[in-house]
Amino acid sequence: MRTTKEHRQRPHIFVPLEKSNTMHLSNILSVFKKTGPDIEKVAVLGATGQQGGSVALSVVLRGIEVVAITRNPDSESAKDLGSHQGIEVRKADLNDVESLKAAFEGCDGAFVVANFLENADVENEMKHYKNAADALKATPSIRHVIFSTLEESVLPGVTDDFKVLHEHKETGKMYVPHLDGKNRSEKFFDGLPTTFLYTSCFFENFTSYFTTQENKDGTYSFTLPLSKDDKMAWTILQDLGTLVASAFLQPKKVIGKRIGQASFYATGDELAEILSKATGKTVTFKSKSWKEYMKSGVPADQELGQMFELWRRKFDEFSRYRQIKEQKKLMDLEMSDPVEYGKSFADRIQVQENNAKDKDSTIPEGDEGQEGDQQEKQEGKDSTIPEGDEAEEGDQQEKQEGRKEGSKQDDDPNGKEKELSKEAQKD
Repeated sequence: MRTTKEHRQRPHIFVPLEKSNTMHLSNILSVFKKTGPDIEKVAVLGATGQQGGSVALSVVLRGIEVVAITRNPDSESAKDLGSHQGIEVRKADLNDVESLKAAFEGCDGAFVVANFLENADVENEMKHYKNAADALKATPSIRHVIFSTLEESVLPGVTDDFKVLHEHKETGKMYVPHLDGKNRSEKFFDGLPTTFLYTSCFFENFTSYFTTQENKDGTYSFTLPLSKDDKMAWTILQDLGTLVASAFLQPKKVIGKRIGQASFYATGDELAEILSKATGKTVTFKSKSWKEYMKSGVPADQELGQMFELWRRKFDEFSRYRQIKEQKKLMDLEMSDPVEYGKSFADRIQVQENNAKDKDSTIPEGDEGQEGDQQEKQEGKDSTIPEGDEAEEGDQQEKQEGRKEGSKQDDDPNGKEKELSKEAQKD
C-alpha cells in the first residue's frame, strides 16, 4: 500500500502484458489467428487511459491489429503501447473531427471512451462523443463500434429527491453528470453498428481515487456511501479488456445490443475481506449514508453520493446488464480472481496516514517504483469520479470512471427482479 496526501497517482493502464512474455504472447496470437476474426483493425480512443489501455492490449492479444489514438504519442504510456507488436500509435484530438477521421482510416472496429474528468466538463465530454461519432460515420470501413456508456440518473419517481448538479443547455438537468452525459450521447451513434457497454466500479480505483485510512492500531479502513448490506458490482480492467476483445471477435452477437461488465459483486465488508487477503493487512469497511457522504468534503462527494444511491435504488435493473454468467458466454478467458488480482496492485493501494509526520509512505510490501505511468497527478478539483471515464495521457491526467453500485433494494413492487439480481452475481 502507498500513502497519498495531497496527490493521487494515476494507476497503470493494464497489469499482465510484460515484454518478457513474448513466447506466451505469440502462442496466444497463433491460437486466435486460426479463428480468423471478422474485425481486423480496431481504433481505440483513450488508449493511454485505463479502459482504453486494457482494451488495446486485450484486442491485440487476439490477433486483431490496434490503432491506439492519443493526443500525445510521445508520452511514456503511448510509447509503451507502441512497443507491442500489432499496435500502431496515431495522434488525434477529440476536439478535432478531421484528426479523428485520419486516425480512423483503415479501421473496421472502434472502441470509444472520452474523458469527463478533464475539467469535470460534461458539455465538453458530450461534444467529444459527437465528434467521435461524426468521424466514425465518415469512415466507410467501420463495421463495429463499442461505446463505453452508463445509465441515466434523472428518473421520475426514483431520484426526485436528488440535487441538480448540472443544468445541461440542451438536455436539461443532471443529477450525476458523468453518467448522464454518456447516456445522452448514445443518440450520436444512431446509424452506426454499435454495441453499448456498461462498466462497473473499477477495482483499481483503490490505487488512485479511493483512499484507505491508516488507523492507530495498525489496521486500515475505507469509507463508501453504502449500507452494510449494499452490494456493488466491480470491474477488473483485465476482464473488461477481455470482454470487449471477445465482443470484437463476435460482432454479429452484440451489434445493436447492450452488454455489461462486472467481474464480481461484493458488499463493503466483503470487499474489505478481499483487500485484506490481497494485502496481508487488516482492512475494514466504514459505512456512511449517501447524504452524509455528500457533505464529507472528499473530491466529487456530491456526485459520488448520488451515484451510489442511484445504484442502491436501481440495483436489480442495472445488474441485469452485468450478469456474470452472460459475460462468460462471450468471454474466451475465465474471469479474474479478485484476491489474486488485488495482489498485483497491493503495493500501490493509496493510504492516508494517521497524523504521521515523517512516516514511511507505504505499508511495506512490494516495491515503490512504479515508474512513468504514475507520474501524472491532479490536485483538488471535482476530478476524481472513479467510474469509467478516461483521460488521455499527456497534458491531462488519466482519471477514470469505474462504476459504483449499491444494494439490492429497488423500486420493484412485485419483487420480480430479485431473482435476476441474484443470478447476476453468480459465477
